[in-house]
Amino acid sequence: MSARWEPGSTNRQKHPEVTILDPPDAIKHLHNRQSMLQDVADLNLSDCNGKVRVPRQMVITKDSLSIPDQVFEAGLKLPLVAKPLVVDGSAKSHELFLAYDRFSLSELEPPMLLQEFVNHGGVLFKIYIIGETIKVVRRFSLPNVSKRELAKVVSVFRFPRVSSAAASADDADLDPGIAELPPRPLLERLARELRHRLGLRLFNIDMIREHGMRDVFYVIDINYFPGSFTVKFRRDHAGGCLWLNKAFLNPSCRVKVLLGEKSTVIILLLTCLKRLMLNHNYVHKRSQCSFSQI
Repeated sequence: MSARWEPGSTNRQKHPEVTILDPPDAIKHLHNRQSMLQDVADLNLSDCNGKVRVPRQMVITKDSLSIPDQVFEAGLKLPLVAKPLVVDGSAKSHELFLAYDRFSLSELEPPMLLQEFVNHGGVLFKIYIIGETIKVVRRFSLPNVSKRELAKVVSVFRFPRVSSAAASADDADLDPGIAELPPRPLLERLARELRHRLGLRLFNIDMIREHGMRDVFYVIDINYFPGSFTVKFRRDHAGGCLWLNKAFLNPSCRVKVLLGEKSTVIILLLTCLKRLMLNHNYVHKRSQCSFSQI
């Protein structure tokens, strides 16, 4: 089943069997990197076994040649990560640049977001939020930048896509201080606050730990998910939890989606999905979902 989202209650009338989990306006909030992290910056989670921060950042909307002066006036420290301002699901919106000097930034094309780069041991935590369920995976990220390297290199480097599923670090032999997952109480509080502030049930957070600081974390991106693919479920062997991640492949239970503009998942659907999220108990038979609790 696929359809276009139409304003108002038109789609609700046409598809009464569909449960709308996340409203389009709330999803659009995550399409702009300037606004997506504001809710994190407003949080105070210092009492949850760690601190969560947002890197210092600024938005460049036009005039590439003036970027070096704007960076100087804002007092941002090098190196800087440059990202497209708008997240539209395209490959280009996920590429980033690492600038070792501010003058090289004039080579880039606005609009863009500039973030101070935080050394984090080359590992990023992807935190998937599915209702009240939290799943964390490790992904390889950009390596640390030393002061010596920063003093010698004068350039800007392009990275097509960092922390994709192909860059999994879950099975890598990592330093325990780098590989240790963020504290569970911190993640639960962060997820609860962002669900409330964003008005969303399905999203993922890109988080890093400041290198050498066990309890200082930065949120560098928030993305809506699962994206425009078929969602697949599995029962976790340890706790019976359900993960909505295409990396966990079990073809026995499928949920379809209604697509909105630019292939963004606007509605996440089907009463089946909602019940799966709320109850965490299901059995599958002949590719159909049924429930031990309704």
